[in-house]
Amino acid sequence: MLESAARAPVLESELLRTLEAFAGAQDAVDDLRRRGLLADGADGILTLTDAGHRAHGRAVAGVATVRSAVAAALPQENYATLLRLLSDLVDGIDRVSKSSH
Repeated sequence: MLESAARAPVLESELLRTLEAFAGAQDAVDDLRRRGLLADGADGILTLTDAGHRAHGRAVAGVATVRSAVAAALPQENYATLLRLLSDLVDGIDRVSKSSH
């Protein structure tokens, strides 16, 4: 959610529609808002606060650290396979979610 808002201000309804496959998306948005990481703008637009930008930066750094550790732990061809499988998994979850609505 922080990533979406970091790219550009986003309509809350659009963000929730994108995340509808994930239970608790509204609760997560509300939690980020309560923690002062997301701010409500005009017409339902969510933007990152300064604290939100800092939290997003920490998250990006953490993801890079994990990504590097995983890449170092696997042979290059296995890492590429892992990324492909994870992508397939996300696509499959999205497909199943959309077909169940």
